[in-house]
Amino acid sequence: MFKNEHLIIGEYSLMKLKKDALSTIEIFMIDYENNAYISPKKAISGRLYPRNVLEQKLRFIYAAWAAAAVYTNNPTISLDAASRLFGMGDSLYKPLTRGTDFDGNTLKKILLKLNKLAAEESANTVPIMAEIPIPLSWKLDVYKNALEELSIYKEIAGIYFVKPEARSFYNREHWFEEATKAYHITMLMKEFLGIDWMFFAHLDDNIFIEASFRRHHFRDDLNRKRSLYVSDLFLTDASMMNMWEKLTEAESLIIMEAGQKLISIEKDITIRDIDEMFGENEWLYENIIKEFWYKDMTQFRESLAEFNLKKRKFKELGIEGWMEEFYDVAYKRFFDQYGQGVYSLLVRVPGLADYSDYINVDFGKIFREYGGS
Repeated sequence: MFKNEHLIIGEYSLMKLKKDALSTIEIFMIDYENNAYISPKKAISGRLYPRNVLEQKLRFIYAAWAAAAVYTNNPTISLDAASRLFGMGDSLYKPLTRGTDFDGNTLKKILLKLNKLAAEESANTVPIMAEIPIPLSWKLDVYKNALEELSIYKEIAGIYFVKPEARSFYNREHWFEEATKAYHITMLMKEFLGIDWMFFAHLDDNIFIEASFRRHHFRDDLNRKRSLYVSDLFLTDASMMNMWEKLTEAESLIIMEAGQKLISIEKDITIRDIDEMFGENEWLYENIIKEFWYKDMTQFRESLAEFNLKKRKFKELGIEGWMEEFYDVAYKRFFDQYGQGVYSLLVRVPGLADYSDYINVDFGKIFREYGGS
């Protein structure tokens, strides 16, 4: 088309045009007062949703459709066909047009299906014949994006997979199940590399023999102090737990985010890096870094060297190989025993969704390895 008009356009310019066109369509669908798609004035299930919720719903539906298109190798797949792939009774199109909204059960189905599709793609060694072959890494990015858009939409729309009551967030029986511990420990190891970031202390593998590991609830909200959600937990051991209990949620998050920042940086970390990154945060630098990290500089240098090694090895080996090398006891007790089931979907395929909401679900009704048919 561009050649016919005697226009020369490069790949970057074409991508920008596509992005601009999609953005214009999104704006039209949301802003056009009497459109057939989304009206900001429309009450959904008796509730008037703000613009940001409607915008995010549109992004989620598009992302879910794109995941279905990639999985089926069909770029023209209809919303109805995509809905059937996700096991939905109604079309993805319905929440766009009929003043209805997704409920928790529907989003649950979609999330589970997206994870299963990604796991199938990751395990598939036989190339699918397609007109335009798509690299596996690109496909996984599409699934990851759909899961992220679902998570954002669920959060801002206030949709829950379980009822937002204290007894739903915490179930003593589930809390002590080995499978739940496996899920929590694997995810927290992956996020914080087995380090207690208040003390820059590497957790000892023996705590998983002696059961002296602790899944600390760091939130201020009393209901969330009994939560099963990984996002409400930090992994430490019994000897350090009492210090964490003295902190507020905001203080805990400052420490955890400092650790995550150091983990996210590609290169090995030096003491100078730490001083430059955190020196202006007076509370963190004075009360945590100088008080605990730098208390014994010889020990800290050893801990820092071990952290850099752990970080390199994680990038090289992934969560499974990394746990086997650095935390063999935890690996054999938890990951190796339980990692082949539903929990493996989020640790073997990088970046996929958090299954915290599903601890109260009867896995036997969904997955064969849990007794399903």
